[in-house]
Amino acid sequence: NEAAAADALPRLLSSLAQWLSWASNQELGPRGAAGLLAQVPETTLQAAYSSASTRAEESAGLPSSLAELPEVVPVALGVLNALPDNAQVQRVGLACIALGAFSHSGRRALISDVCAGLKAVFAAAGRRRHHPEVMALALAIVGA
Repeated sequence: NEAAAADALPRLLSSLAQWLSWASNQELGPRGAAGLLAQVPETTLQAAYSSASTRAEESAGLPSSLAELPEVVPVALGVLNALPDNAQVQRVGLACIALGAFSHSGRRALISDVCAGLKAVFAAAGRRRHHPEVMALALAIVGA
């Protein structure tokens, strides 16, 4: 059902952003919140990106449900910078940024402050050069 798929992406992004926030601020989140990120299957992230990419192509400049995605890019960028050595945070954070970059506000967050967001993405990818999923996400972000 296409309507269900369109509704699932905002919920997925909101949940992942919450988990990222909890991972970076353990005083606010439940114990073991960072462990939740390790449980996010790569196939889920890939399927969400593929679905969003297809919807973006189909809308081709027309109003799209992707324009109303939650503003997760600033949250994910903050967590990438706060926890640069946590591989799961980097992987899920980059996935959130790649998905969030389909919205205007997500792209704006990447290029504001002299492209500070894009620089953070490149830094995260540079720390994980031998992880193909991280490199693929960084390329997807640049392509947005």
